[in-house]
Amino acid sequence: MKQKNITALAFSAGVLTAAVLLIGQVVGASSTISTNISTDGTLSVTGIVNASSTLQATGDITTYGGGTFGNSATADQYVFVGTLQASSTALFGGQANFYDSIGVGTATPATTVGIVGTTTMTRGLVVGGATTGTPISAVMMGTCTYNPGAAIVASTTLSTNCTGATGVRNGDRVFVTPRSLANYLTLTSASSTATDDVVQVSVYNMGYGGPITPASATWSWMAIR
Repeated sequence: MKQKNITALAFSAGVLTAAVLLIGQVVGASSTISTNISTDGTLSVTGIVNASSTLQATGDITTYGGGTFGNSATADQYVFVGTLQASSTALFGGQANFYDSIGVGTATPATTVGIVGTTTMTRGLVVGGATTGTPISAVMMGTCTYNPGAAIVASTTLSTNCTGATGVRNGDRVFVTPRSLANYLTLTSASSTATDDVVQVSVYNMGYGGPITPASATWSWMAIR
């Protein structure tokens, strides 16, 4: 082989080696690729992936760390047309809008908001968009024992306690259904007391006869807090 050809071959090899080393250095730092990338294997990225427009994945995306989506300063929005599922806790620091039914404890809610199980609302419940009044924080039902043990004189009222009203607390609004009241007796009021689990009831004798002693009975109550 002539000396000229050997020199040219050595020069070409040197240029190729330098190019490979240069590409390795550039890719090892920061790269901008203006065409598509297709791989049949795994694409591993140890730094940050930035997409100036759309980042699309046709399959599942699995992350093993935290993730931040959007920029509060630019009011970014994210639209999920499929199922958004969290295996533990999903936290929303801002407003969340739902344009279809919401199911809690059920995947097939029968109403706009379908809840299966016990519901606790510590901030209260406002129905109908009311802006005044006190929100409802609890609605309870049960029974209590009415046993005055005394006669009610004609045209007078006797107030006594209906005991065993489990859950009733001072300040609750209480409604009572008086069962088995004798003729000419009528319930005039019901209220919670300073004593837990007690409802005070007042019964009036309409005065069409003599004194009447009410019989002991189990009454139903409903309390709103």
